[in-house]
This record gives sequence, structure tokens and C-alpha cells, in this order.
Amino acid sequence: MNIGHNNPPAKFELREKKAGLLPEIENWLDGQRVENEDQMAAVDALTGEVKALAKDFEAEKETEYRPHKLACDAVVAEYKPDLKDLDDWVKGLNAINGAYKIKLAAAKKAEADEARREAQEAARLAQIAQEQADYGNLEERRHADEQAAAAREIERNAQAMAKDKPKGLRTTKRTRVTDYKALINHIAREDKDAVAAFCDIWAANYYRENKEIIDGCFDLVAETKAV
Repeated sequence: MNIGHNNPPAKFELREKKAGLLPEIENWLDGQRVENEDQMAAVDALTGEVKALAKDFEAEKETEYRPHKLACDAVVAEYKPDLKDLDDWVKGLNAINGAYKIKLAAAKKAEADEARREAQEAARLAQIAQEQADYGNLEERRHADEQAAAAREIERNAQAMAKDKPKGLRTTKRTRVTDYKALINHIAREDKDAVAAFCDIWAANYYRENKEIIDGCFDLVAETKAV
């Protein structure tokens, strides 16, 4: 059967041919390596058949997939302007609102921090009152208990203030390198593999962009592999 790229057969015919190749594939892929030129030529021929079949599968897949992709792309394109407008509106509204929200959040945090300090001081004084109150003096005990209850109320108010933040703000944490030289030295000591991986990538990118090597830093080696 002649499989042409301009008129790819139906997928079931391709799968029949794939099934026909399987016995020979299993015969060769038994863990043994090629040992002579005749074997090499036979494997090369089989490799060519497999690659050609893969191209035919790819073409058949594209034929079946393309109409669906075009329909999906059309839906995406139809909604894209609307979604972009709405996204731009949100960004614009956040832009005019964000600075005030951040300022308000900072003021609320300062108030909450002060309330927390007051709550801590109230709790400290209430603890002292509890420890010093005479159990034989009902009025002292009542006053100490009232002071403890007041301290707990102050603590609840402080916790509520800490949670009172403007909506639409999100705080995230990111790393900030303060001393690049010190960090590089630390990585070099603690994670040599990471440094080596970075250097390999950097050197490959540098050579790809500049088509030159840096003497004393890296060179070029030839690698040969089957394709």
C-alpha cells in the first residue's frame, strides 16, 4: 500500500500499517545492540518506515483536527475584544483606586498595631491584678475580674481591627537580593550543581546569540547522535 502525504489514508489504515510493523519492531527492540553493517542498514530502513508512518499519522491528525481548531479559534476571537475591554476597565479602575486603598490600608494597620499594643498592656495589667487580688476581699476579686474581662474585650477589638482591611488588595512576598556577590559565593559553596546548571545554560545561550566562545570559560565539544 502506497501512503502519500497529499492524500493521507484514513486513520484505521494507518493503524493497520502500524500493527504490521510491530512484530519487526519487537524483534529489534529486544535489548540487543547492532553489531554489523547489515544490521545497521536493516535498522535504518525500519527507522525510515517508522518516521514516514509518523508523518502520515501527523498529517491525518491535522486533517481531522483542523476544522475543530478553526471553530474554536473563531469563538475565542469573537469574545476576545469584549474580554479585553472588561480587563482594561478593571485595570483602569484599580489604577485610580489602588493608591488610596494602599494609603488606607497603611493607616488601618497603624491603628491595629496601636490597638494590639494597648491590648497587650491591658492583658499585662489584668494579669497583675489577678495575681495581687486578695481572695479574702470580694471587692478586690470583683475588680480584678472586671479588669480581666475588659482586657479580653480590648483584645477582641484589636483582632477585629487587624482584620479590617480594604477589599481588593493582596499582599505577596518576593525575594530581594541584597548582595549578589555574597549570594553567588553562598550558592557556589552550598549548591555547586545549581551553579553548574546555570553556567551550562548561560554559555549555550551566549554562544547561540554571539557565535563566539569566552576563552578560559567554555569551549565547544562535538556530540554525535542518531536521528
